[in-house]
Amino acid sequence: MKVAVLGFGRMGGWFADNLKADCAVAVLDTDSAKTKNAKGVKVLLKYEDLAAFAPDVLINAVNHNSTFEAFDEAIKYVSDKCIIGDVAAVKDGLSEYYSLKNRKFFSLHPMFRPADNHDYSSEFAVIINESDSSMKDYFAKYFDSFKIKIYQYSFEEHDEMTASALAVPFISSMVFASCTKLENVPGNTYKKHMDITRSLMSEDDYVLAEILFNPKALAEIEKINSKLSYLTHIIKAEDFDEVHKFFENLRSNIK
Repeated sequence: MKVAVLGFGRMGGWFADNLKADCAVAVLDTDSAKTKNAKGVKVLLKYEDLAAFAPDVLINAVNHNSTFEAFDEAIKYVSDKCIIGDVAAVKDGLSEYYSLKNRKFFSLHPMFRPADNHDYSSEFAVIINESDSSMKDYFAKYFDSFKIKIYQYSFEEHDEMTASALAVPFISSMVFASCTKLENVPGNTYKKHMDITRSLMSEDDYVLAEILFNPKALAEIEKINSKLSYLTHIIKAEDFDEVHKFFENLRSNIK
C-alpha cells in the first residue's frame, strides 16, 4: 500500500515513521525544513508531486486550521480511488466535507503525544464510526500493535466527548496557570497541578486552539462559569449546608 502523509509534524512524522515498515510512504510539508532529515520515506516538495507517487491512502496531519485547504489541494492530484483521512482532534465540518467529496474516507484521533521509545499501552485513540470499513480494520490493528486502547464514536459523539474530556481539563489548567504566581511551594497537590499544566502548555499553540475552538467546548465553558459563580456565592455566604451539598454533588460526579 502506498501512503502519503500531509504534514510532517509530531503526529504526521509518527505515522510516517511507523507505516514505512509495511508501506511505501511519501511525506509532504509546506515547511521544507521539517522534511529535510526524513529517512526511509519519499519527500514530496509540492502537491503536484502526489500525482507521480499515486497514493492509495492520504493521511492529512496538518494543523486543524489548514485541514480543508490541504485536502482541497491534495485531491487535485490523487485518483478517485485514493482513500482520504484526517487525524484532527476536532471533527467539526469534516463529515460534511467528506460527503461533498463523495469518496472513501477515514477519520482518526490519536489522543496522545508521540515520542521516541514511548510506552503507548496507557494511551487512547478514536476511530470514527463513519470511516471506510477497510480503513477502520486497518487502523484498529495498527493502534493495537502499540497496545493503544481504541474507542469508536460518530463524528458528533467525538466532538461532544473531546469537549468534556479535553476542553474542560485544558481550561481548568489554563485558569490555574493564569492565577498562580508561585514557583516553589510545599505540597503534592500544587506540584501535581503544576506538572499537568506545564505539560499542557508545552503543546503547540495550534493543538491547544484546536481543542478550545471546538464548537462543543463553548457550552462547557459556560457550565464552568456557572459553577464558579455558584461557588463564589457559597463562599461569600459561608454557607456550610450549601457547600456540603456542592461537595456531595462533586463526589457523585466522579464515582
